[in-house]
Amino acid sequence: RTTIRARTTTTATATLFVILLLIGPIAIAMADDSQCTLQCMNDSICMKGTTDFSDHPTKDGVPLEFHVNGDKDGYHCSCPHGFTGLKCGRKYANCNDGVHKCYHGGKCLEGLEDIYGNDQLYCDCSEAQDDNGMQYVGK
Repeated sequence: RTTIRARTTTTATATLFVILLLIGPIAIAMADDSQCTLQCMNDSICMKGTTDFSDHPTKDGVPLEFHVNGDKDGYHCSCPHGFTGLKCGRKYANCNDGVHKCYHGGKCLEGLEDIYGNDQLYCDCSEAQDDNGMQYVGK
């Protein structure tokens, strides 16, 4: 019986460790949320610290207007895949393994060729809209 009890205790301890490992980040995020004044969107979680937008494009070296601020009062929203911005309110699509991104509801489509004749992706913005509902034009 001692051997069985030791295995049960070891198994229970290992199970508890795995559970804590899996929910640990969630518990930390929830603890950070109590001080957060941001209204996170799209099922994002408020986190302490500054977010990193370095994997998003810039315009002439300047971040896009929704990537200028990486935190508010020391907090940011941790966005689920497909959303970005301080509060995760901007939808985007990753093209070419993240090399190219389409924002505001634009969709990645093939259809352009580079100078070597290779298919290239572009953003079809025919359904893209800004915050005021104004439609973007172009591709």
